[in-house]
Amino acid sequence: MRNKMQHDLQQKPITEQTAKRLTGLLSKTTVDQATTKSLEFAKKPVYTIQNSQVVAGIMGTVGLVMFALGVENFITNVIGLSSPYIEIVIGLILLSTSGLLLKKLV
Repeated sequence: MRNKMQHDLQQKPITEQTAKRLTGLLSKTTVDQATTKSLEFAKKPVYTIQNSQVVAGIMGTVGLVMFALGVENFITNVIGLSSPYIEIVIGLILLSTSGLLLKKLV
């Protein structure tokens, strides 16, 4: 019984012939037309957003606003940072840092 369990636990090596058969089987599978249409349908909104500066700008603005609200809610919940004066100082530090970074880029 113990001998059989040890034999079952040992992994059998995959032979070259088995690997070739598996590769052949996987290469024969084709993507059906429904899947192709589904992929093309899913790509269409992405291309529309990439080609439209207005839609990309709106989405970017909404994302920035949501990020800012999340940071604001996080700072409000941290007891040490919830003072308005500390928030002003942190904001000035962030503005100064971003200004210095932009100055080096331009």
